[in-house]
Amino acid sequence: MKANEVLKHVDHTLLTQTATWEEIKQICDDAVLNELTNKGKEKLSGFYEYIISRPIENIFSAELELQPLFEDKPFIAKIDRIEKNTDGKYLVFDYKTGKPKNHKNIGWNKKHEDYFRQLGMYVSVLKNEGYDIDESGFIFPDATTQGERCFCLKYSDEDLNKIETDYKEAINAINSKIFKQCAV
Repeated sequence: MKANEVLKHVDHTLLTQTATWEEIKQICDDAVLNELTNKGKEKLSGFYEYIISRPIENIFSAELELQPLFEDKPFIAKIDRIEKNTDGKYLVFDYKTGKPKNHKNIGWNKKHEDYFRQLGMYVSVLKNEGYDIDESGFIFPDATTQGERCFCLKYSDEDLNKIETDYKEAINAINSKIFKQCAV
């Protein structure tokens, strides 16, 4: 039942005075739950099809948490999904909710450099743990097309070194209480 249908039903119920306030509240609660369930099914239907298209035996880990030390400070990496290919190499995925981002906007000096750095840290942490990473990427469950839903990228050793170095420098700056002046 859609929201406008619920309101008509509640108005009719109030006019005919055949229900208690508890019954009217239950009608509203049921309608909201139904609408949210339908929205969830709509959003996740394409994502579900994508996920089941991946061989289940390739899933190595989900929600893996690692806590390596950088400059004696723990970095908490919560890696959403790791797949292992038949060649023994790993793919690292990060789920992102909300509107899908264009892959052209993820990278150095781009609009979503933060996504690039976050996933790069995950890749770096896993490589330091001995994993042979093939590719990494983002999965956008809310996407409506396969092209928006998932894309992969590769990090060079230079990329990973820069990401790690920048992270360590940020930790040292915080510890030293040294902050760069931001333009206002």
